[in-house]
Amino acid sequence: MILVMDNMMALWMSGSTRLALQEGMLSMRNSVLKILRDKFHKGIWVHVEGYSSPAFGSDGTVTGCDSTGTFIDDVTRFLNTAQENNILVIFTLWNGAYVTNQNEVQLFLDDTKLESYIDNCFQVTSDSDPCYNTTLLQGSGAGWTGVNIPMERVLHFIGRINQAAHEFDPTGIVTLGSWSKSMPLVKASDYQLDKPLLIGEYSSACAAGTSLTDLIEYGYSNGYVGTLDWHWAESGGCSDTRDAQTSSLSYLSGRTENGVVDITVA
Repeated sequence: MILVMDNMMALWMSGSTRLALQEGMLSMRNSVLKILRDKFHKGIWVHVEGYSSPAFGSDGTVTGCDSTGTFIDDVTRFLNTAQENNILVIFTLWNGAYVTNQNEVQLFLDDTKLESYIDNCFQVTSDSDPCYNTTLLQGSGAGWTGVNIPMERVLHFIGRINQAAHEFDPTGIVTLGSWSKSMPLVKASDYQLDKPLLIGEYSSACAAGTSLTDLIEYGYSNGYVGTLDWHWAESGGCSDTRDAQTSSLSYLSGRTENGVVDITVA
């Protein structure tokens, strides 16, 4: 069975506090309550570039998830609120597209500092030493900021966190996102992967006149498991308005020919 999600991204909420996140989440739910029959999904950025979370020591190692020690409790309360309101949450731990914080850069380059993040924030450990074949990859993974992070270090960073997550919960779902200004493949099947693909950070505001519902239809009809519209806070360029986002969320309601849209969350 394939679950198709028609969603939106939530980031840069005021203060990124527990209250701000919960208020933002409930605001989204209230906006689409009548449309989605109490079913809603959202993507949440967590550390982003590491300026607010996690907490770093003077040597660049991670000392905790935050400076106040309330991170785990905040996340737990947030997820509990999401569950109470039938909201599916996708956490995005790090943003690799815009890398300006040297502490984040060092997590990619220095295994000791990466392990300090896993030990002191991610809270799982492993003795394995995975190896990654990068012979088919070129360039760096530092987005458009020009920071030179070799691709093998990007893969090591991603793989190590993925490994740690599955040691903690072998059944957990871990996702990886990438960005490109020119994607040569247009159908999910073109990538020849045995894993689900989701389209994130798209909008009709910068889509050369293509409507938001047409973009959603494109993802649904071409084998993708979901779409994440950019974005609820509607700040910056290329962001759809909240009215446009909420009005489009009913578009796939009842559709099942390319995947299940209407779901029941236990």
